[in-house]
Amino acid sequence: MDSPQLPNPPFHDAAAHTMREQRIYDDLQASNSLLQQAGRLARLGVWEDQPGQGPVYWSDVCYEIHGLPPGSPLPRDYVQRHVAPVWHETFRNALRQCIRQRVEWNVEIQIVRADGRLVWMRALGEPVLENGQVVRIRGVMQDIDASKRAEAQVREREALLSLTLAAASLGRWDWDLQTGCIQGDARWLAMRGFHPDDEGASEPVPWQQCSVSEDIPKIARELDRHTRHSVTHFDATWRVPQHHGGVRWIRNLGKSVAYDTASGHPLRMLGVSIDVTPQHEHEQQLNRLAHHDSLTGLPNRVLLARFLAQAMEQARTLGTILGVAYLDLDGFKPVNDQHGHEAGDHLLVAAANRLTQALRATDCVARLGGDEFVILLPGLQSAADCEKALRHVMESLAAPYSVGQERVTVTASIGYTLYPQDDADADTLLRHADQAMYHAKQAGRNRFLQFDADSEKAAQQVLAHTARLHLALTQQQFVLYLQPKVDMRQGTVVGAEALVRWQHPEKGLLAPGAFLPQMQGTPLEPIFGAWVVDTALEMAVILHRHGLPLPVSVNIAAPHLQQANFADWLGQRMACHPELPPGRLRIEITETAALYNLEPVANTLLRLREMGVCTALDDFGTGYSSLTYLRRLPLETIKIDQSFVQGMADDAGDLAIVQGVIGLARSFDYHVIAEGVETVAQGSMLLELGCDLAQGYCIAKPMPLNEFVDWVGRWEAPLPWQVQNPAPPSR
Repeated sequence: MDSPQLPNPPFHDAAAHTMREQRIYDDLQASNSLLQQAGRLARLGVWEDQPGQGPVYWSDVCYEIHGLPPGSPLPRDYVQRHVAPVWHETFRNALRQCIRQRVEWNVEIQIVRADGRLVWMRALGEPVLENGQVVRIRGVMQDIDASKRAEAQVREREALLSLTLAAASLGRWDWDLQTGCIQGDARWLAMRGFHPDDEGASEPVPWQQCSVSEDIPKIARELDRHTRHSVTHFDATWRVPQHHGGVRWIRNLGKSVAYDTASGHPLRMLGVSIDVTPQHEHEQQLNRLAHHDSLTGLPNRVLLARFLAQAMEQARTLGTILGVAYLDLDGFKPVNDQHGHEAGDHLLVAAANRLTQALRATDCVARLGGDEFVILLPGLQSAADCEKALRHVMESLAAPYSVGQERVTVTASIGYTLYPQDDADADTLLRHADQAMYHAKQAGRNRFLQFDADSEKAAQQVLAHTARLHLALTQQQFVLYLQPKVDMRQGTVVGAEALVRWQHPEKGLLAPGAFLPQMQGTPLEPIFGAWVVDTALEMAVILHRHGLPLPVSVNIAAPHLQQANFADWLGQRMACHPELPPGRLRIEITETAALYNLEPVANTLLRLREMGVCTALDDFGTGYSSLTYLRRLPLETIKIDQSFVQGMADDAGDLAIVQGVIGLARSFDYHVIAEGVETVAQGSMLLELGCDLAQGYCIAKPMPLNEFVDWVGRWEAPLPWQVQNPAPPSR
């Protein structure tokens, strides 16, 4: 049989009880530890106070808040030692009410830490009752110094912001981007012409009501830009209609502060407004001063340039004609001098008003300064339209003006050009119109003249070609070739003519006819002539060093020869080559150069002869062929023009001229040389006529200096010339 089960021994129950108590104690310790940690994190301390005795318990956080070591003696005179004096009464009243009225209390006070530093603390307490009596007060205290100081900073910043906004007269607004409505503070309302007490003034309104209609598209574009790029500020200036009429210019700066969580689009924008009306008006005034004439109020040169560019673009786009006229008042200076500058200014103002009234609304008149004006006439169909408008302008200006007690009359000289017929840039159009106005002045005033674009283009082409020639000269692209001069009867080389060629970098070797005509009459002509002389002298020196005592002839243009100091200049150039014997340089001139101012030219040639420089008259018979200058000019040689030489076999007239020139040369004891001998037969015929000297392609073409030296040593006269009957030398 089973043994009966005995009850647990008493010591087993005691052990179990002890274990339960231990678990409860451990749980309480853990809870207390968690509570202590929570208190430290929240800077929250637990305390108990006994009426009449002061604090009886502080948690560790309470000690930390007061800057005391944990476990140190509790301050019995807590209020005196740790409550800031200004808060003594507040704290004591809270304790009295708790005891007397048995109510909870809550105060925020400043305490004095052990290190003397003031910190903010929040204290909460409640009464503990036994038998209806308050036996203790228990509660918590919290360190709120950081948050209180942060609040103080916020208040300071808000106050500073308020002062800043007030000082800058800024108005604050709040824009609901979902509804499109906006509202603002009192200053913002004042910028719209409202008072905060006006009915409905403070209510949100659609933002479009805060702008004139013309500015709404601009605001919408800026709002769209800010919506797409909300990291940047909203910034727009527009006109705000005033409640009682008028507008003000307001600049608005904003920043989005709330966004849709799904799309990220801004939902709300805060911003400020500032009234910039004075600045805008000042800017408009400065803009007017910068773009308008201060006396007449007309556009000045700066604004004219803008209008001219727009009018040129319009003419190109619409296919119309733009008239550009330059106007100068005739007789203004005498009025200004006689009646004074003030009277002159009044006259200019009156003339400007007449100009404005005489023109269409689409036309423009600008004052450039003094009594000069420019008129733009867009949308014309023909030159006749332009002249009709200018005629009306002149009639309007010609009516008498009142100057003091007198009546004066001024007229206008006008030059004009038409675009795009005159296809120039803006500055050139004005210059062309000015040039035409100058010609109108010279033609008698009180008239208008059109600029001759074709003549100007031709002149510009000449200038451009001259510039290219000058560049070619500086880059040493020109070279001198030598064409031999021979005695056909003796079969000897008697000299050479230096003929220029252009070694063009793109077109190759160019003959003189391709560039010399464009050089004639330009400032480059004497410069080029100087280069020819210097180069010919250097070539003559080289021939001399090769044992070839041959004179080199150069062609001298009329402007160069007619310079008063030509003989002195040539003497200086020759002096640079002292090894060169006299007579090695000869010059050739045309009849034109000789006939112009004959006496000075004769004196120059005489001085050159004294220096050993002989002169040949080139192309004889193609000009005036006056016997007067044959008699008066100190010449040595006459050259028969190649046109007569080439025609003498078939044309009796040419033959008679050749015979006549040879006869004249003999009469005046000149040498005679024929140019352009291209066949042996022509040379034989010249020999029969008594002309022994010749040059031409039959003998040799012009060639470089080194080739010329080789050629001289190899040349022999054609056999028909060698068997020609001997004759006396041609003189």
